[in-house]
Amino acid sequence: MKKTTKEPCDFCNGHLEPRLVTVDWRRGGALKVIENVPALVCDHCGERYYSASTTRAMEAIVKGGRARKRFIRVPVAKFEVVA
Repeated sequence: MKKTTKEPCDFCNGHLEPRLVTVDWRRGGALKVIENVPALVCDHCGERYYSASTTRAMEAIVKGGRARKRFIRVPVAKFEVVA
């Protein structure tokens, strides 16, 4: 059984469920990936909610406050409209 909170999603009134998520954070032209971030996630639209302390911790990680766990290679594609 999934745990949900009594708080509804601000966007769709769905139910919020506590989960660990992966966050892709872009700052200064760089991409940082942060794994196992606690969040409340809407079971209907997928909107994510982070506590203030979680957001501060992610900012500290992005600013270089913690050692990197590993590096990954990410392919980048350019969007082009095909007529």
